[in-house]
Amino acid sequence: MWCPEGYNSWLQVFSELCHASDQILSLVCLGGEPPMMINGEPKLVYSAEYYLVKNGFADSYSEASLITGITSVFLMSRFCGDYPPVVANLDGNRISPDWPLFSHIDQFECCCYGWPLKAESQFQSFFTFHKQNGFDTRALLDRFAFVDPDKGMLKHKNGARKHLENGLGFESVTARGFEQLADSLKDYVICWPDFPEDEEYRDFLGYLEIDDIFSKALNAQFGLICDFKPSSSKRPIGRPSKRDNAARVYFSHFPDGHALSGKSWKEALAVVNHELGVPISEATLKRAVGGVAQK
Repeated sequence: MWCPEGYNSWLQVFSELCHASDQILSLVCLGGEPPMMINGEPKLVYSAEYYLVKNGFADSYSEASLITGITSVFLMSRFCGDYPPVVANLDGNRISPDWPLFSHIDQFECCCYGWPLKAESQFQSFFTFHKQNGFDTRALLDRFAFVDPDKGMLKHKNGARKHLENGLGFESVTARGFEQLADSLKDYVICWPDFPEDEEYRDFLGYLEIDDIFSKALNAQFGLICDFKPSSSKRPIGRPSKRDNAARVYFSHFPDGHALSGKSWKEALAVVNHELGVPISEATLKRAVGGVAQK
């Protein structure tokens, strides 16, 4: 599919996130550490589907494929929120539509990742649908309310109005406005002028950093945050850093640290997430305020 020169297409970004999901889940199945290293890089012999089935996280290869698919679509939904895309056409027009045009009907942007995935109530319906009618990653991708995932373009789809009104709480007139906007941009491709640099990409993948094993997997594949050197280049596309925002909110509530307020990390995270409006992981919060001694 056509994409402006120098931009990253929908397919390119999703493929990158699929690759990251495959690597991370493979390493999680192996306890967070690769079986071998070659030239300083982790070497994985098999696919994530193989490791998921072999280690009992999936009953079949098709179910394992759904697990990697849910993980990839979860990340894609988060990516669209953290790094709002632009849409472009062959005439050279570039437009930055509002976020609801890139929202997912299942509201992954409001979910927190969990493991094992099959045990997470927020994702269990997908496994039921899979057993009943073969629900797969393609079907999950098609649940982006206004995105044609095959073409990487905006599209007015059935069910979008219901999602906007009942799922996101928009008034009918506002929902109609989004539908009309999607219709007017139907020939535009979805793309990003840049992709996060290594440190920020590692930080973004922190949405999956739910325990020590996932942390080991991320560190093995993408490096420790402290390993990255400061960059003088401008910050890539997207909103202000999650860590910057998290630190600002955290210290506005806990100037001397949450321990002195009698709060746990979990309680401090709840305070920060409530004010941010978009959940971050505990690992991201800890990195954001890492210089503060806490319990």
